[in-house]
Order: sequence, then structure tokens, then C-alpha cells
Amino acid sequence: MSRRQFEAMPNPRRSTVRLIGVLLSPYVRRVAVGLNILQLPFEHDGASVFGEPDFVRRHNPLVRNPILVVDDGANLVESGAILDEIGHMVGPDRRLTPSDGPLRRRVLQTAAMALGCADKAQWAFYEDRVRPAEKVHTPWIEHNDRQVLGQASTRRLRTQDTCHLMAPPTGVTRECKLQEERRHV
Repeated sequence: MSRRQFEAMPNPRRSTVRLIGVLLSPYVRRVAVGLNILQLPFEHDGASVFGEPDFVRRHNPLVRNPILVVDDGANLVESGAILDEIGHMVGPDRRLTPSDGPLRRRVLQTAAMALGCADKAQWAFYEDRVRPAEKVHTPWIEHNDRQVLGQASTRRLRTQDTCHLMAPPTGVTRECKLQEERRHV
């Protein structure tokens, strides 16, 4: 059975949203974590942009993951836009990012810096794994590595630093408190 045939099959157990993308991607994981924290059921489709580009292209012409297919059939792309929409789905009392004010800016800036680190690390990682050996540019790898390491040491992007930045659901609050207790033991 082809993927197209599978998608067309009615399935009463299917959740209302489907996350497309390989969980090795930090962007796909970011969306999956958000869905899990908010306890929103979803179906995961591990389609790879390298392994199944035509399938991914049907959902996102940029051939990029993650993609969230919502209950009305719309395809949402880019992790930040997807998480913003998920926040609207659950409402202001449950959303992971505050609606406004200084705390919202702080959360968005922290996320932007973390995603920038992920981008730079990914670029450095792929440079000598995708390019032919004679085209690898070592200074580019070193430049990206320095940016990642500099950002991580400057901002101290650790879980315990970001726990207090959002008004999270109970499970996340409990986990943050446990981490805090472990640090003081």
C-alpha cells in the first residue's frame, strides 16, 4: 500500500493533528515536546525530507519539516508558527508562551537564541558530512562552533534556567521544581 493510499483511508482512531518529520530534527522535536507538554494527542509521521521529498513537498513546497496537519486539513509549517497556533488551540490559560508583556519577550528571545544555536550546530554538522571533502570549508565549521559555544556559555541555556520563563502546565512545573531541588542537594 502506498503512503497516498494510507492517507486516504478513514481511521476513526486518528488524532486531529499529525506531525510530519523525523524526530532527529530539533525543530520537529520542539513541536512534539510542545504537543506532549500540553497533552495534545497527535499522530507522528517520520517522513524525511531526504528520503521522501515528494511526500514532504505535497505538504510544504519548501520541502522542510516540521509540518503539522491540523483537523481541517491545513498544513502548518515552521516550528515557531506551529507552536503559536497550538497556543491558540489550547487557549491563554494553557499556552506555553505568555500572550504579552516582558515575560513573552523573554520567552521568545530565549527560544530565538536556542534555535539560533541549533541552526549553527546543524550547519557545522552538515558541512563535512554533505559536501565533498575538497569543498569543506573548515573555517565555516569553526565559525559556527564558536557561535554555538559562545551563545551557550553567555546565556546559560539550560533547562533549569528556562523553567520559570513560562506559565507551564502542572507536569512541567513539577519537573522544574524537582530539578531545582536536585541542584540544592
